[in-house]
Amino acid sequence: MTATYERKGPVAYITLARSDAMNAMDRRMYKAVNEAFYKLNEDKEAKVAILSSSNPDAFCAGVDIRDIHKAMTEEGLALDDLHMGCFARQRDREIAGARIQLENPRPRKRRSS
Repeated sequence: MTATYERKGPVAYITLARSDAMNAMDRRMYKAVNEAFYKLNEDKEAKVAILSSSNPDAFCAGVDIRDIHKAMTEEGLALDDLHMGCFARQRDREIAGARIQLENPRPRKRRSS
């Protein structure tokens, strides 16, 4: 599982759940997160959404470079073919009138200089 969607009352929870890779976004995870946002869009009971991580040490490490490399070298895909911009596609759409809040599971400790 790479992302989950659930709602409790008016609060929707989208959880990044690829902890073994610090929630790095591969193609499966982009698809799962996109599907979660579509569910949120259809869920008229959701008034607020919280995007969080199942990994207490990391929210999201960014794009999974290994997955992109595999797609380009082994599968022959071009970068434009990957369609990994699910969040960008959502910007033009009202998402069930819900406010999206990013939740950091644990504040980072500041490094001393």
